[in-house]
Amino acid sequence: MAKHIILIHGRNTKPAQAPYQDLQKVSLLQGLNRIDSTKAKLIETGDVKLTFAYYGDVNNDILGGDKLSANDPTTGTLLVCPI
Repeated sequence: MAKHIILIHGRNTKPAQAPYQDLQKVSLLQGLNRIDSTKAKLIETGDVKLTFAYYGDVNNDILGGDKLSANDPTTGTLLVCPI
């Protein structure tokens, strides 16, 4: 049976889905590389499937209404996660 990791975020407000998933993947791989770089490589190559459950848009609507968005409130530009 193939291995599959499913990441589920917490219930507080969240950034937009794409940059948040990038951040989660980078964080997971950095932490895993510290422990076992061979296993981290399995995720990077896709040998171990990585899936993200995202419901931040629903949480953001409930918790912040229209005050929250994927854009930086200062510049208006889309927030992105550097990789």
